[in-house]
This record gives sequence, structure tokens and C-alpha cells, in this order.
Amino acid sequence: MVLAMSRPSRRSDSAHFLFRKRVPADIQAKQAGGKVVFSFPPEMGSGEPIRVTGTIGTEVKVSLRTRDPEVAKARNGIAQAQFQAFCEGVRRGPETLTHAQVIALSGVWYRRWVDRLRDMPGSPAVWRKWVDLLDRAAAKGAVVREIGPIVDEFLAEERLTVDEDSRERLCDAIHKAMKQAGRLLHRFAEGDYRPDPDADRFPEWRGVRPKSAEADTPKGTLTLDDLFGRWKRESSPSASTITTWRSYIRSLKEHLGHDDVRRITKADVVAWKDALVAAGFASVRKGQLAAIKALFSYALQNNLITANPADGVTVRQKKKAGERMLPYDDTEVGHILALADAETNPAKRWLPWLMALSGARVGEVAQLWGQRITAVDGVPVMKIAPAEDGGSLKNEGSERTVPIHPAIIERGFLDFVQKRGDGPLFYGDRRKHVRAKPGEARRHASKGVANHLAAWVRENGFTDPRKAPSHAFRHWFKTRCQRLGILDSIADAIQGHASGQEADGYRHGPIATLDEAIRRIPVPEAPTRR
Repeated sequence: MVLAMSRPSRRSDSAHFLFRKRVPADIQAKQAGGKVVFSFPPEMGSGEPIRVTGTIGTEVKVSLRTRDPEVAKARNGIAQAQFQAFCEGVRRGPETLTHAQVIALSGVWYRRWVDRLRDMPGSPAVWRKWVDLLDRAAAKGAVVREIGPIVDEFLAEERLTVDEDSRERLCDAIHKAMKQAGRLLHRFAEGDYRPDPDADRFPEWRGVRPKSAEADTPKGTLTLDDLFGRWKRESSPSASTITTWRSYIRSLKEHLGHDDVRRITKADVVAWKDALVAAGFASVRKGQLAAIKALFSYALQNNLITANPADGVTVRQKKKAGERMLPYDDTEVGHILALADAETNPAKRWLPWLMALSGARVGEVAQLWGQRITAVDGVPVMKIAPAEDGGSLKNEGSERTVPIHPAIIERGFLDFVQKRGDGPLFYGDRRKHVRAKPGEARRHASKGVANHLAAWVRENGFTDPRKAPSHAFRHWFKTRCQRLGILDSIADAIQGHASGQEADGYRHGPIATLDEAIRRIPVPEAPTRR
């Protein structure tokens, strides 16, 4: 049964588009009140996928997490395909998992959780309590009751329906994987990043072959370029992402000696990853490997392949001493801001101030439009969002409202905005700047602004390779907040910087609270000339 195509709609209480779909009667009868998880590619092509959960009733509806009509259209198509796959799985009935499949699935959970929290594991005390709570659940014989909701959400995310015996065995297996992850993250939190010697106990997850596997197995050749083209049309990535991912695909094709997606095995992906690491590439996990995983995940979700050959493949790269990126110190920030004060070019004049006193990324402020400099509850703010002419942000959490520091206002920033009008503040002729056509790869104008600003910073003598010309402001702001005792959650809300905890989505800092924190940030003094 093919489901009729739906179109994205508007919510009455939100500017975001909505996926809304009538649920077939047979699915309602079997799954009423159940959950279905939708997964969309991340905005910038790397990082965590965007996941939303819907409840099965007479219809299912979820936010598409975007105000952009083109992105909404692409995500609506993805949601349609995923919902159809969900319905087909329900109609096939519950699967019975083998013991190896149960342990392999618990390994998927383990790797996903560890990878998500590896860089910011939090406090060791949190993980001691985590393991203690898991031990108590086992002692009370309450593993299925307490772990069950987590397992159900995980199964919904994987679009799996299993029988009750398989579910109970999976609860026990994920309970053990949780303890293993908790002990490892406890070590990470204490500064010990040695790998888990038991991480290889999990077999590879190859998915559950449908009962009609032979009929459903994709036939023919699917090239990497064909797959990328399909993903690109639905995902509407930025021009820089298109260029970068094409280079990754070219690298994989050169390594394999062919471009047939259905011939690629996990061993092939591991060998490619090992070759990249050996060649000295520094960000394989978040770059090449993340991109290929996203492509194969898309292919699997759309029934183009039967298993993701990149699933479970990761890189255990450690930063060496002397390689970690550093913040500017107070003197350097004061010096750059003094140089900015002497500039007449708008980007050089205002962007260093906006970055330093908000901790924003350069790409976020470089694409500001005048109409997004406004006031909330009497507080002057900048609304950080994708530029109206087709800009993009790093991820969903990057969209936020940030108070403007009084020192910036005192220097006449609001007067500057008023003169520039409602359009772009730092690039181009506002009358000529238009959105790129769907599928057209065009680098956003703000990228050039950001690059010119970085060159200007370097030209003025700030050449330390461990201090990124613009991003070192973001590091400085975070460090300053820490020194002033500003809560991490408040600093993260100002910077649009997720800590990796599930609770992030529930925190919405009041403007007055964010404004009070920003006002506490002192403006560093410029060095005295001798």
C-alpha cells in the first residue's frame, strides 16, 4: 500500500512547518498511542541528526524544525518515506531477535551514547550515580520496568518492532551496555581517555532481514554520485557542504576503485578510514566519516540498500599536547577591539565586537539582517537565524535570541543598523541579494565576509595557529563566563552551544537573565603603547 503524499503545513502556534499525515486504520488498530521517530539530516551536513517523535492516533504530526519552505519540503519528503517504512514494519509484525542481534543492537546504543558525550562527559559524580542507579534497578528486579521506556524509544528510532521476549532480552542487554558506557564516561570525565578494552564485545549490527527480504532487496547499480544527488535534492545543503562532501566521495571512490554503493562493505569503510587517519587527516570522525554515514543512512531509510556499511565505524583520535585550540587572552581581545574601533568597513568595525561580547560564531553574525536587530522586553537583541536570502546555521540549537552588550550600543551600533535598513548588514547590495534556486550550489555571501575578516585579523599580527582568527573569540567568551561564575547553561544558551545533554531542549533562558549575564562581561582594555 502506497501512502498518499502529504505537504508541509503551518502550525497555528509556531512559525515552523509541520509534517501531518493520516494514519491508516490498520496501523491505528495496532499502534494507537505508540511512538514513531523521524530523523532529518543535520543542517550543515555534520553532527547529530535532527530527531522528532510523533504519537500514533488518527493522524501523526511532528514539527519539521524549520521555517524555510524549501527545507520543509525536503524534510516532509523524508518524513513521508520514513512513515511509510514504519507502517510496512508494523504490517510485517514483530520481529524475533536472535541473541547476537540483541547484543549487536545494545552495541549500537552504547556507541551512540559514548560518541555523543565523549567530548563533554560532565562530572565524574554524575556517572558514579548513573552506575549506582543501574545496580539498584537490577537488585530490585526492575530492569525491564525502568529501562523499558528507553528501549522503546530506541526501537522507535531504529524503526523496529520486536516481540515481547526480544524486548525483555534487549532491556537486559542495554542495561549492561549502559553500565559499560557509564564506567567509560566516568573515566573520560576524570581525564582518562584510554579506549574501552571491552568495546569490541558487541557484534556488528546488520539489521533485521524482512520476511520478504528477497523481494525487497534493491537490484541494480547505485553509484555514490547518484546517491549523493538524491540526498542533495531532498536535503538542500549549503554550497560549502556540497563542495566538501563531493571531495569526500571522490576520496572514497579513489580508495575503492569503484563507485557501486551496494558493493561497499564495512571492511571497505574501515580500510578507507584507516587510510585517512594514516595520511594525517585531523577530523575524520566529524568530517569524512560523518558525511559517508549520513549518506548511507539516507540510502537505508529509503530502501536503496539493506544495511549501512558505515554503522559502528568510528575513529579514536586523540588530540596531542600542543594541538588543542586556544582562546584569545584579555589583552589580545582588547587589542583587536581597539583596531575595530578605528575601522570604517562595517564588517571589521562591528563583527569583532559582536563575536567577543556574545560568543557567537562569525558565520552567525556575518549573515545578520537589520530586521533581526530588535528589542525584547525592552532589551536590544539580535535574533540569530538563517539569513533570509538562503543562509544557514550549524544546527537547530544555533537559532536563538541574544541580548546586545551595552558597550556595542554605546558605540552606535543601533544607529548603524538604522542607516543600513532591514536587509543584510555586512554584505552586498540588499536589493540584488536573492535566494539561490533549489538545487543550485551557491556559496552564501556571508562566507566571503567571514574569510576577509579572518585575513584582516591575521594581517594585524594575530598569527598563533592555535587561535582561530574568529573562533578564538568564542573560546574567550566561554572562558570569561566561567571565570565570572556564570552558569554553563546560561553561557550555552547565549552561545547556542549544546552540552550534549537531553535536558538542553528544555532550557529556555529568559532574555532578562541572558542580558544580566552579558552585562557582566567586561570589555578588555587595549594594550598600552610604549
